[in-house]
Amino acid sequence: MKILLLSPDQLHRYNWGHQHFRNEIGRQHNVLYYGEGYPDFDKNLTAPQIVDKYGPFDLLLTYGLRYTLPFQNIGDVTIKKAHIVIDLFPSHPGGYRGVMPVYKTFVAQNKYDLFLYRQRCQEEYLNDLAPGTKSKWLPFSVDTNIYKKSKLPKLYDVLTSSSVRNDVYPNRKKVNRLVAKKKLTAVTKRIVHEKYINAINQSKICIISTNIFDSPNMKFTEFTSCGTFVLADKPADMEQLGFQDGKHLVLYSGMDDLKDKINYYLSHDTERESIAKQGIEFTRKNHNHTVRVQEMMFSINKELEI
Repeated sequence: MKILLLSPDQLHRYNWGHQHFRNEIGRQHNVLYYGEGYPDFDKNLTAPQIVDKYGPFDLLLTYGLRYTLPFQNIGDVTIKKAHIVIDLFPSHPGGYRGVMPVYKTFVAQNKYDLFLYRQRCQEEYLNDLAPGTKSKWLPFSVDTNIYKKSKLPKLYDVLTSSSVRNDVYPNRKKVNRLVAKKKLTAVTKRIVHEKYINAINQSKICIISTNIFDSPNMKFTEFTSCGTFVLADKPADMEQLGFQDGKHLVLYSGMDDLKDKINYYLSHDTERESIAKQGIEFTRKNHNHTVRVQEMMFSINKELEI
């Protein structure tokens, strides 16, 4: 299949995991990547002009609202179109403004044939924004050639490295305060790329704090793919993703429970490493990019009959 993928090159940006997934599509199919950061990119070309210049294509694929908005007149493209939904969430009393109004205009203008959403709760929002348009769940996955276990020594008790936004992740500051109060050796500041992977491997415990919508983020697969033990507050989709509490990771409920479980698993190395071992085996088998792209293309072929 020949695919036109409209999105910037994020390989050197902090959130490079999105680019890893898009790169895997090109390993399995004939993909033209077009966007900021790629050779010959012209910001003045509309989507139909890009198709005319570089086509023909079987499919136009876009990824995430903010990465797609710069491309004009996608709705005028006559080939099949699919969009991978990243951050489609409504406003929230906690202060998060949401993107529903912008997405509503985006959906109305661009006339997609299929939406592929990363969190299950987004199906409900898509049904409201694009009634009658086909949609499929496409969970986050990980590049297991990049996020992998190393022989680096365990220098830190815990890792909580992440973006701290109280309007979206209200518990992340609480977790960091708990870690500081306990005087643990820890990585709490946000680091990226190879430093981030090294720090995951150098930590005994990685802690996840999910968002106000209880949706799983990429850390579930990134941490477990490196073979580090994970403590997480339960996201809504965990069972559907196949993760099992006490087998692949361990769940906590509230800061007191988290404190108790940090103490327990720091003092029970064998049990901690046994769970981490099952976690890495499960993730690398079921949630790698190769498998996820195959699942995505199966859905595209089935739903769009390409």
